[in-house]
Amino acid sequence: MLEESQTNIYKALYYTKNLENNHPELVNAIFANDVPMPAKEQSETFSGLLEKTVAEECSVRLVSSIHAQLNAVIEENKAEGNDEIPYINKSDASEMLRYGGVSEEKIEAFEKGFDESFGENAEIPPKNISSTKQLRVETPEVSVKVNAGFSEVVETRVIDGVKYILIRADNEVTVNGVKVNI
Repeated sequence: MLEESQTNIYKALYYTKNLENNHPELVNAIFANDVPMPAKEQSETFSGLLEKTVAEECSVRLVSSIHAQLNAVIEENKAEGNDEIPYINKSDASEMLRYGGVSEEKIEAFEKGFDESFGENAEIPPKNISSTKQLRVETPEVSVKVNAGFSEVVETRVIDGVKYILIRADNEVTVNGVKVNI
């Protein structure tokens, strides 16, 4: 009987409803570890890191490529029937940038920023930094949501000195539920 009620340190959980009131001292005392970065903060940190380090090489094509690669990791994990959460590390993220055509100089800056932001040897669940359902393209005035897997219909161009976001419209187009002609 005594064996059944022993402590199992590998299955302990800690939940807090309010992230501002998460008591890191309690987590450190119980788990001998720091409080992990919340998913929303991981997403914001990763996005900010891309903007800052990749800078002028950060394009719609690059972000949609990274989005697709992160979703592929998630889908591959599901297809294998793996119950474990998949993770990516700095090396995985760097390879995604290489695949997207980012220069080695920018990748090195990204890797340094990754270590500073997340910690050395950090691993992040892809679902925390990428939406599996859609790609959002936003300006202060307009927001467009593109279903996952269809990011190739969005591109950017400069026409007569003006920047444009172009959306290929091969199928029917509706505006406020009304079918329109192009």
